Amino acid sequence: MRRLWKRRLLWGAVTVACLVLIYHCPFRYLLGVACPGCGMTRALLAAVFSDFETAFAFHPLFPLLIPAALYLGLRESGRLRLTPRAENTYILLFAGLFILVYVLRLCAGDPIVQPDFSASWLARVLHLLQR
Repeated sequence: MRRLWKRRLLWGAVTVACLVLIYHCPFRYLLGVACPGCGMTRALLAAVFSDFETAFAFHPLFPLLIPAALYLGLRESGRLRLTPRAENTYILLFAGLFILVYVLRLCAGDPIVQPDFSASWLARVLHLLQR
């Protein structure tokens, strides 16, 4: 029981640290390229305030996080457990769907996922090395 609370505390601390310290996408910050999850935080915040049109514009897969979070909570509490094979299958489907939507958003010219290399950390380092 104690171990479960330690894990919950660790996950809570990691979540808070990510929200506070890494407010912006680390991929975009370092490389200038958006990750497949870019816009998810803004989508969830828009959904919290019942602005679902904006939420879907930020990231169309935000509703999938609700069952995923419920499953993770139930799994950690020991109330629900899938077989490792089923869990891996769902993870691969989830990741594949995110990548598919990411590629479609890139092809459609979605401004949220458009690359901006000039503002990246990598571009700054390369600029300094060229001097």
